[in-house]
Amino acid sequence: MRASAQETQQKLTTPQESTDSRFQSEWSECPRHGRYRSYWVDDAGVFHFAACPECSRQKFLAQHFALEIPPRFQGMTVTAWQTFNTKMEEVKNAVLAWGEDIETSVKRGKSLIFVGKTGAGKTHLGMAIVMGALRKGFVAKIVDCGLLLSEIYDTYGKDEEGRSKGDAANLIRAYVDLDVLVIDEIGRSPISAHGTDRLFEIIDGRYKRCRPTIVISNLPLASSNGASLTSVLSDAAVSRLRDGGKCLAFDWQDYRTRAKEEK
Repeated sequence: MRASAQETQQKLTTPQESTDSRFQSEWSECPRHGRYRSYWVDDAGVFHFAACPECSRQKFLAQHFALEIPPRFQGMTVTAWQTFNTKMEEVKNAVLAWGEDIETSVKRGKSLIFVGKTGAGKTHLGMAIVMGALRKGFVAKIVDCGLLLSEIYDTYGKDEEGRSKGDAANLIRAYVDLDVLVIDEIGRSPISAHGTDRLFEIIDGRYKRCRPTIVISNLPLASSNGASLTSVLSDAAVSRLRDGGKCLAFDWQDYRTRAKEEK
């Protein structure tokens, strides 16, 4: 029986599945991160072989960072953070909610901004967030803003033998690739325009990849007659942090001063 014109047209336009094993994708199973594509051929006919991408990413990050918590802050949790007024309870509940559904917080890139007075507990909560993320298997780090920028600046130039001291682009990429990044002490020391650009590069890169960034500063979020977090980081950076994120104000008495007064 002759095929109809419609059947003939379908044969011409419908792609036929290839039986050639060379052009089929293969999948493997990582015991930690599940199924991943380990072999495939792209449209240009180039063959690709890959290990677990998540293991590879974590190995790349381990080459750049020591993911550790300073001794003073080891063991700190959000639950252990003591409160003594309603505002503190509201902040604590917001951070607890972020951590209780950390998979969603990380996946959706829910950033946080902590601003307020010295000694109000901002670093404690930042450390607790990193501790919680590490316990859940995420790659997380907290770093002082000044140290972060110094690490980038240290890659510039050449050593005595004329070799490059480092790779700034690779280091910035590593900061972008972290699951959770907490940048502490923003604004404690002056930041040059170049430093602001590098911070924006990291914040913007993480924003585009839906990776949460927590920033901590003693400066106010905005100010009409003085320095502020917005004036240091730029409107664009703060806008990205607040898109889907929260700004929490720590405007109560210094923990350390209060402890001395109670003795």
